[in-house]
Amino acid sequence: MPDRLITLCYRKIIDATAARSWDQLVWNDSYAEFRLQAQNFNPANQYRSFGEILHFAPGAERLHFLVSGALTGYVQQLNERLPDITDNLGR
Repeated sequence: MPDRLITLCYRKIIDATAARSWDQLVWNDSYAEFRLQAQNFNPANQYRSFGEILHFAPGAERLHFLVSGALTGYVQQLNERLPDITDNLGR
């Protein structure tokens, strides 16, 4: 019998109101990196939101990649575990 493969997708939304300290660190570092990288696409501060930058600034879709580099250390800290998912015993 051939091996079976199950693929699970996980999405974690972290915003400025995050309560956990790890989430706050991720938010602070990613937002700081976003502000730094966004200056390349919005030097005159003519766009007021991420959506406007993506829509109007040429090449701004690279922001996702450019900001993600600031978070690789946090993802490695997880050690292939998903901290918010528990089994039926709470582990």
